[in-house]
Amino acid sequence: MTGGRVLVAALDWGLGHAARCIPLVEALQKKSIDVVLAGSGPSLDLLREAFPSLYAVELPSYRVSYSKRAPAWWSMLQQIPHWMDVIRHEHREIQLLARQMNITVIVSDNRYGCWSIGCYNVFLGHQFRLATGSSLALLTPILTFFHQRLVKPFQEFWIPDYPERTLTGELSFTAFRPVRFLGLLSRLRKAPAQLLGKDVDVLAVISGPEPQRTVFEQQLFNVLDSSKLSFKIIRGLVNSPPAADSRLRNHLPSDEMANAITSARLVIARSGYSTIMDLAAMGARALLVPTPGQPEQEYLATRLKALGVVHTATSEELTVTRIEAALDQSDTLGKLFQESDYLEQAVRYIYEKIHS
Repeated sequence: MTGGRVLVAALDWGLGHAARCIPLVEALQKKSIDVVLAGSGPSLDLLREAFPSLYAVELPSYRVSYSKRAPAWWSMLQQIPHWMDVIRHEHREIQLLARQMNITVIVSDNRYGCWSIGCYNVFLGHQFRLATGSSLALLTPILTFFHQRLVKPFQEFWIPDYPERTLTGELSFTAFRPVRFLGLLSRLRKAPAQLLGKDVDVLAVISGPEPQRTVFEQQLFNVLDSSKLSFKIIRGLVNSPPAADSRLRNHLPSDEMANAITSARLVIARSGYSTIMDLAAMGARALLVPTPGQPEQEYLATRLKALGVVHTATSEELTVTRIEAALDQSDTLGKLFQESDYLEQAVRYIYEKIHS
């Protein structure tokens, strides 16, 4: 395996998977490693925005969606046949791409079909044991079994957390070997202390599949607009027409997002893992609102609340009173952030792989 490129592929379940791939790609580029990007929809648009000079491949979309009425687990089960078709389709495309572009290493962030015979295949994810919640407790062993079968073709499992599993907890417990920890992956960098100031009371950061993204945006706007708090809402939309209200922004580049987070007294967001990593890197005071019926987000919110570093609320509990209480919390997610060289170690390993 001499020379060659590294393919980085990100799932299109909101923007989080692509966002956490950005620091990985940056680290690869610092080692002068040629990178090819792959993904779909707004997730791929985010990678293209961050790396306009890199070759990017459009893969079939998983088109993850939630129902406004049906439980999330029911929506997920109904979409499994489509996802299996996508996995088969993307696998065929990736094998062809690997031959055409001399790709020797593939890093796939939760895209199960992004591996190829003859390549060194790495699966990037924070969840090896699936969180399914009480409603699917009986199916947990079966779903976990299929998840583990799907990652079997990969030679390594990379976890964006510390070896102590500070954030992921039991989600990342795995018998898979080898496992490599990367530390927290965030595209955001905190500004120097002298530049920091609190310009607004609340910054709401929205992400995730529709229609829940829109439902959450509308709920947040209605609650915040009825209060005396100053606020801004980042809508999690890439390449969309701007909103008429100046308090609404579709999307922010990394440096602007970092400044927006550090200039707010409180950040309200879903408890998606990539969002949590960004907020930890920024040392943000946070109020997390799990997507209804999304067991992984519910688990992460509950875990971080127990650690005393966030406030949480269900959608039904999201009120002005709850927000004002969160504004007074003392500890922030920054308490869990550690400087580390785990990512650099992983990239050095990849560099040695493609030059061996």
